[in-house]
This record gives sequence, structure tokens and C-alpha cells, in this order.
Amino acid sequence: MRLVIDNFAPYVESVAVSLASIPDSPKYSAAWPGAVDENNLGGDLNPSPDELIGTTAPLKFKIEFSEEMDQTVSPTTKLKFANGQEPALPPGTWSNGGKTYTITTTSSTFASSAASGNAALSIEAKDLAGNPLDFNPKTIEHRDANGKFSANQQGPDKNHTVRIDAVAPVISLLGWYGHDRFYEGWESDPPVFHPADSLLLYQ
Repeated sequence: MRLVIDNFAPYVESVAVSLASIPDSPKYSAAWPGAVDENNLGGDLNPSPDELIGTTAPLKFKIEFSEEMDQTVSPTTKLKFANGQEPALPPGTWSNGGKTYTITTTSSTFASSAASGNAALSIEAKDLAGNPLDFNPKTIEHRDANGKFSANQQGPDKNHTVRIDAVAPVISLLGWYGHDRFYEGWESDPPVFHPADSLLLYQ
């Protein structure tokens, strides 16, 4: 039997989102600063980098928690796009003694729901004592002298917002479009495609 005495609510320490093929080069990464005392983290969540993220290639979401979490229950994770669609992310895997949860999507995970613009990540999980997440980690939720949590700030963490580009590059006879740029490929009139011509690909 394992007895757990826990006076602090867990929280999401950091989130990193990268292409699954390049997991060590995140497109988005943000972490809370270290605590100035037992009740305050004493800083803001400042993402760096915070780049545009496409949704057609598999993505890796790495979530770090402040303490060991209940590994018998998978966290509930969703991504709410600018169009209001909020698909659930697939189940992930635990590591680092239950403090790290990693999710890898597929090319079809967001195929019918993605939209360009900001997308809010929602995370729900519980620690070994059954406490839900502190959704405002800037002021750390803790129990008072009566054994009750001092503030009503437990629930899904929605502090992380990523920038989505759901538009795939399109090649045209005059050049090709990628994101917000147009690249001229030929100047002949009418345009003639030459197999030896090369295109500058923009990701």
C-alpha cells in the first residue's frame, strides 16, 4: 500500500510541439519559470520559439508535469482550432517516472478539423493523490490549515496556444504558393513548364 500526502495541486510545467520527424527542434516551446516561494512561480509563460505549425505532417506534443502523475489514466488532451473544432489528441506514453507525457499525431489526426490561426491546447490529468491540475500555475494551488485547497483554480490547463497554418503549398503553372508567399517560376507567355526548372520549396 502506498500512502500519498500531497498539499499542492499539480500543474503543467512545460509544453513543446515539434514535427515528429525532428523531435529535438520544437516549433513551439514554453515553460513556467522556477518558483520564488511555495505559493508563486513569479513569472509569465513566454513561448520561444513560437513558429507556424502545419497539421498535415505528424506532430509530437511533449508535456512536462510538476510532479508524478497517475499513469493508470491517460490525460485528456484536445486542440481547439480557430474554426471552433476541438479534436482529441491520440493517446500518448508516460516516461520520466510519470512526469512526462508524449503524444504523436498522424497525418490524418487533424485532416477534417484543422484551421489556420491560433489553436488552444487543453490538458486534463490527475496526480497520485487524485488532484486535478492547477489551471493558473502562476499562483500555486495548495491546501490550507483545514486541509482544503485555498483557491478555486483546478481544472483543464489551457495556457498554451500554438499558431497553426493549415494551408498546404499549391503549385501553379506560373509558380507556386506556399503559406503567404507566391514564387514566380516562369516568365514565358503562355507559361511553359521545363523539367529542368527547379522550385524553391517553402515550409
